Amino acid sequence: MTYGLYLLHFQGLIEIKNYVFDYRELPKTGVYGTFEAHAYIVYKGIRMGCTKVFLNFDEDDDDDDDDDDDDYDDEGLF
Repeated sequence: MTYGLYLLHFQGLIEIKNYVFDYRELPKTGVYGTFEAHAYIVYKGIRMGCTKVFLNFDEDDDDDDDDDDDDYDDEGLF
């Protein structure tokens, strides 16, 4: 099954600084599957560069795994 995800179209310089991601804000359950993303660099209407990324999210059914434990007391700080 394929799902379409369309992002806003940005023009001009985009700069991201000091991006902080807190994993505790993620939902407990997510959308599982394989996703394909395309990004293009466009200059004056001409595609100058591109990238293609595949993302795979699998549900972890292993209850014996302790990956959710915070062994180093740095929870949410990556």
